Amino acid sequence: MPNIKELIEEIVKPLIKVQTLRGEVISVDKESDVCEVKPLRGGANYLDVKLKSVIKKTDTRSITYPKVGSIVHFALIENNTADTYVTQISEFDSMMIEAKDVSVEINSSGELKVQAKKIELNGGGLGGLIKVQELTSQLNKNTAAIKAFQNMLKVWTPVSGDGGAVLKGLSAAVISLPTADLNSIENKKIKHG
Repeated sequence: MPNIKELIEEIVKPLIKVQTLRGEVISVDKESDVCEVKPLRGGANYLDVKLKSVIKKTDTRSITYPKVGSIVHFALIENNTADTYVTQISEFDSMMIEAKDVSVEINSSGELKVQAKKIELNGGGLGGLIKVQELTSQLNKNTAAIKAFQNMLKVWTPVSGDGGAVLKGLSAAVISLPTADLNSIENKKIKHG
């Protein structure tokens, strides 16, 4: 004969909702920050499971997108099975942190994307990163000037008694060529060290 405790549990147990469940991620919607989860214990899939506990557009947010096929823990909000959010994930597809003028994203492929007004790496003691196209453009100017000077010297022949006037005339063409301006090759938004 069952005791009173067992009888109460038998009556009450169907009324108590499980608060935290485990499930497999079926799909992820990064636009809405939700996913679909198939409960491991069986039953219907949970749709629109929130990837953060509060869905509200703000200037700042931090979110982790689980990998499709990974296992997550998800919980009920206010005991409502239609209102759930992910509390833990086993594998991530990407992570995102956004603030007013900053965006940082890391994905499971090992890529890191950062957008910010200024980025500092390892203390910034080595200065800004080189802007490769700008450096190439400036070095190409110097290369052209040097080649022109070399060509001028190759074709110059001394003229007896000119006192160097011919050389002076030819050198004017070389002097007028622009030389490299290396002042703008540093990207001061990213510092490394």
